[in-house]
Amino acid sequence: MRTIKSLRLGLFAGTNPERFLFCLAIACMTAGEARSEDSILVDSRSIDSQVELFWNTLSTLEFRCEESASDTGGRIDRTRPFARYDYRSASGAKRSLTSYNVFPDGKIEVTKCFKENGQTRHDITPFSTDASSIAAVTTRSETNTQEEYNDVMFSCMVLLFPGGRSIPSWIGPDAQLSRTEVDGQSMVELVVKHPKTKRLIRCTLDPGHDWLARKVLLGSGKGEKFWIVEEFQRDNGRWFPARGRFSASTSTGLKPFLFEISNLKINRIADESQFVLPALPDGVFVQDQRSGQQSIKGGVEAGKRLRERYVPITNAAASDSVAERPNDVGKSHSPLLAEQYPPRFPWIVLPLIVAMVAIAMAVFWSWKNSRG
Repeated sequence: MRTIKSLRLGLFAGTNPERFLFCLAIACMTAGEARSEDSILVDSRSIDSQVELFWNTLSTLEFRCEESASDTGGRIDRTRPFARYDYRSASGAKRSLTSYNVFPDGKIEVTKCFKENGQTRHDITPFSTDASSIAAVTTRSETNTQEEYNDVMFSCMVLLFPGGRSIPSWIGPDAQLSRTEVDGQSMVELVVKHPKTKRLIRCTLDPGHDWLARKVLLGSGKGEKFWIVEEFQRDNGRWFPARGRFSASTSTGLKPFLFEISNLKINRIADESQFVLPALPDGVFVQDQRSGQQSIKGGVEAGKRLRERYVPITNAAASDSVAERPNDVGKSHSPLLAEQYPPRFPWIVLPLIVAMVAIAMAVFWSWKNSRG
């Protein structure tokens, strides 16, 4: 458009040589500006088809992600507790995730475990003393789809599902796509605003690595968080993140952390047993939110026996009180999440504390006055 306007100026110049040369120079400069603008803006339809190609041909995915602060060598610090996530997915919105606390002495605690097959979801809670045990199961209808992920948003899942949605699902009329350059390599930046949270989402897509996100930024200003892939790996002809860094909110502000991906398997034969509920032993507390029913498999006595295998019982009253539901399980948290979300002061007991202090002071002054 600018070039056409400049050519009109050239025609307006007529046969005057100086005016003609001046208008020709303007035409060349505006043509250059037009080419520069065209190189920045990107056609979303062409990018969308290329990004979807990766997702539509991703039939199965399996990996382990570990997160922690870095050691002096810039790797996962295994001298302190760190978080571990074992993730599997298959077509049809089938997913399973088990997250752990891993301690320097080798102890492992499960913090979350779920299995879903696209229609039904099972949340499995183990006893805190044995990660392989099953203390309780909650079953409900499925909420995630293949394009959504609304569960534990650890680092790798943020890169795959920024804002809880897959990258192809964000590319549309409301998204802005532009060319950018990272370390001398041409990439595409996706900018979109989350329709519910109104939070800004910025993803740097790497065409040289199957259009995966090399960087994700959420929010803006001082509260902006980042996830950056520093190294990719390859399995079965497909690229995937290998390691990187990210920021997380802590009690002292944003802090940097590392993530590492291992045990990567892409488009392998899926183990369907990973997405269904295993056989439950007697004594497991079972809750079905679809029907509103809950029970202990095998009865209350079976629940007592199962609990006695994993939790020391000090008296009969305690045994009776826990038979209805294993309240002691599922209370451990990832050390990373614990640092991000420190325990809050129990404000609900504050009025009781104030009342007790007031009563004590009243008794003290009454005693003092009676002696005086």
